[in-house]
Amino acid sequence: MTRKILSILILCLVLFSSACASPGVKEPDKPSEPTVPATPASTPMSDTQPTSVPETQAPSNETEVVTPTQTEPAVTQNENTVHPIEEEHVVIDNEKEDGYIDNIIVVIVRHDVEDEEILSWFPGEDASIVGRFPRLYQRQVRIKPRNRQELEVLANELMAKDQVLYAHLNLAGSTVGANSLARQSQAKAPGNEGDVTWQDAPSQQKPENEWWYEVIKLKEAHAYMPKEFVKVAVVDDGFDTTHPDLNLAYISKEQESMSSPQEHGTHVAGILQQIMPGAQITVLDSYRYPGKVEMGQYATQCHHLKFLVDLVEADMKVINYSMGSDIPLDANIAWDVESSSIFSVYIWLLKQLGKDFILVQSAGNSGLDVYRNGYFSTLNAENCLGSEVVHKSLGVSDRLELAQKEVFDSIVLVVAFEEKTREGKYPLIRSSNYGEGVTIVAPGYEIRSTVPGGYDVMGGTSQSAPIVAGGLGFLWSLDKTLTSDQLKQILIKTSTEVAYDLVEGRPADKRQTYPIFNLLEAVKFVLKDG
Repeated sequence: MTRKILSILILCLVLFSSACASPGVKEPDKPSEPTVPATPASTPMSDTQPTSVPETQAPSNETEVVTPTQTEPAVTQNENTVHPIEEEHVVIDNEKEDGYIDNIIVVIVRHDVEDEEILSWFPGEDASIVGRFPRLYQRQVRIKPRNRQELEVLANELMAKDQVLYAHLNLAGSTVGANSLARQSQAKAPGNEGDVTWQDAPSQQKPENEWWYEVIKLKEAHAYMPKEFVKVAVVDDGFDTTHPDLNLAYISKEQESMSSPQEHGTHVAGILQQIMPGAQITVLDSYRYPGKVEMGQYATQCHHLKFLVDLVEADMKVINYSMGSDIPLDANIAWDVESSSIFSVYIWLLKQLGKDFILVQSAGNSGLDVYRNGYFSTLNAENCLGSEVVHKSLGVSDRLELAQKEVFDSIVLVVAFEEKTREGKYPLIRSSNYGEGVTIVAPGYEIRSTVPGGYDVMGGTSQSAPIVAGGLGFLWSLDKTLTSDQLKQILIKTSTEVAYDLVEGRPADKRQTYPIFNLLEAVKFVLKDG
């Protein structure tokens, strides 16, 4: 292992669940204080198996979304913060191009645990709290440097304490290597390389005969336009907030100051805007963040956990991630599995705070099983919510499947397909990932959208994901009483056609069909119209 410089990765991402208290679950020392009631976001639990949660009395709007013209909001005690980057404490495995921070342990405690008590758990270490997520009662504690195994032992020891819900390493990963986060678009649709069409044309002059409009029945669905849209967000690589066809807002003034217009993020945001015209779309540039070390090509997980928590706490209902990792080798997937496992705990904890949301992730364009795309797609029954030590500490050992379901109900994985073949079948894009983890398929070929200064066509799962994300935002706006699990089922239930995996060379047992997203049918189902 070699110590290298840190910058910021994008491991996105992951998240958290619904409330009450159960036998065997560690309870706060102050029973008189109220707990958060179960929300419609999660599948109701049995009366005999309620969930324990961190107490949540802090204000619900810790993170203020700001438009490019707004002034920076005042920093409050409820603001999520991440510890400063110390290059000498970033330990990277050059072969796997990932690693960890050797002097940071992250803990999530009960609501009545003070900082002084936490620091007392590290005698003789001159420990200090250097970052925190207040509503989750998460602290990032600087301690004496340890190797990975020692940090893992420490995390397990901390979770044996009644005061601790969860403890984990702060992982660090490469942003450029084999496992690196990648924007998941094919560079341009074939035959359109470099062709920026209608660069200066006003919005009303753009064509209305887009093939994907017809597939999802977009124009017909717009006859049922919601009076008000729920909040939706895009995590990507930068955005053109001056584009006349976009209504964008940054999650924070700090984010705005770091972000710059980029083709990929602007294109993805524009797809959501076409489905949700006039809606304000919150954007977050995950490629640039505070404390980034320009010399390095690495990022810490706490930054990307913060991105997720910030958005969820700002009441974003749908968050689009057109990104992921290429993990072709078994030797390199373990770290991504660990990272996604950590995300799953945060997803579950957020849902315990009464937050309901859906994370939409592109499946990837590497022709691999979607499981190898990192982020949320790496989760399965074996690693969701971590090890048995974690299950016991969280109090979910006796109802693990139900707790895991709360996590999976918040994740939608999208693959991409092309226009119909001469045989009348919709085929997957050849490069699109595939597999049992896929939720739904959407158009991903020659998708026209906004880019800095104009419009262009791009293709890939990066384009199919925001079609579904925009559709989910549209549906949730029609009926705000729906839950994430209900919406996910509606996507599948209202599909009227399928896309075929026709890629030659794919093993026969891997070639399956996938339900095609149909916005109009989903709208009618939600409104009980026909």
